[in-house]
Amino acid sequence: MKKFFKENFLIYLVALLALIAVCSPNKHSRKFVFILLVLAILGMTLTYSIKLFQLFRRK
Repeated sequence: MKKFFKENFLIYLVALLALIAVCSPNKHSRKFVFILLVLAILGMTLTYSIKLFQLFRRK
């Protein structure tokens, strides 16, 4: 369970930030959460691209 949570932490973070962005009544906090959401998605993309690069490098 711990390993599963570690591997999918960024997915949970993106889902939580998207939920907060949708439910937020304040326009400024919505922009802030949207920026955090974009940064989390970029971090997830970077993490998985590094994992894929290591996978192809081993072959």
